[in-house]
Amino acid sequence: MRGITMADCGNITVVPSEEVRNFDKITSAVAKAVDRGAFPVVMGGDHAITFPVVRGLSKFAPLNIVHFDAHLDYTHDVQDNLFTHASPIRRCRELDHVGHISSIGIRAARRKPFEESQRDGTLVVSTQQFREMSPQAVAKAIPQGQNLYITFDIDVMDPSQAPGTGTPETGGLFYEEARACIVELLKKSNLVGFDMVEVAPPYDTSQLTAQVAARLIVDIPAARFPSR
Repeated sequence: MRGITMADCGNITVVPSEEVRNFDKITSAVAKAVDRGAFPVVMGGDHAITFPVVRGLSKFAPLNIVHFDAHLDYTHDVQDNLFTHASPIRRCRELDHVGHISSIGIRAARRKPFEESQRDGTLVVSTQQFREMSPQAVAKAIPQGQNLYITFDIDVMDPSQAPGTGTPETGGLFYEEARACIVELLKKSNLVGFDMVEVAPPYDTSQLTAQVAARLIVDIPAARFPSR
């Protein structure tokens, strides 16, 4: 990434249990970053943060989302709470500037959220379909839009690759195929930011999960800003 300047903007301070206030702070921080011409790389935290991050990218309308995850995260609410890690993609779907959503690597989906995601036009690719198609074919099947945001839940990876997460699911993707899909996808898309979420180092004494996440955090900007 020759010629690219990177900066750690630090953490966003949060108030425990005040989701709306915390989300407003995240949205404001992301909007300020992109207004200054920055490319935001956001690290969670649980997957709930994706909604306020995407909300801060309204200048990039229309914005397509590619969502790597073992779960659809399309639940409407959990005990009347609209802002949990079970619903960020549903909340993003409700934003006016969001275009098409593709969910990749899904292997744990309940019927109602799945049917609602299909009603709303989401492309869902299961892990089995991913392997039947190849990483490159999956990338080519994802609808192309003017702008793209990637949200990467580490539990899309197989637990043998990334055990340190709150809701691991057997039968996930492997590092090389996830990377290959992203690299192919970015050949045709204007990526404007991404997040990496659900990494929980205390659940992984080997620290392998953090290593895989760190590699992908480097791989994605490298594919977005190739050296010339």
